[in-house]
Amino acid sequence: MAHDRKSVAVTVLVLASALGAASAEELRLPLSHGLWATGDGVCAMAPPGPVEDSFIEIGRGTFSMYESFCRIGNVRQPEPGEYRATLTCTSEGMPTSFELRIVKHSPERFTVLDGPGRGKDYAYCGRR
Repeated sequence: MAHDRKSVAVTVLVLASALGAASAEELRLPLSHGLWATGDGVCAMAPPGPVEDSFIEIGRGTFSMYESFCRIGNVRQPEPGEYRATLTCTSEGMPTSFELRIVKHSPERFTVLDGPGRGKDYAYCGRR
């Protein structure tokens, strides 16, 4: 009987580990990969656009904007529609990090509450 309990305990531990790993992998920044701009009219312009932070490009685990390239890490969802992520960046040749905080309004629109592009609304332009 002790052997059965040990087998059950090991099975539960393996399942809990697998479920924990799956949920950690699933929480990514919920934005489409491609180019985002500060307005629909800006999408027709070539980057960098009218001002330095007119465009953001999002790739698999990356976040780029004018003279900055960042890796996205540690994504959290404190409230429905709000996301926070740690960005580890090279900005103008210097290493730095940011806390990015966004609100996703729809699949094609989000607002940066804090971090690079703060206070701006972005619209999805599509893939480059």
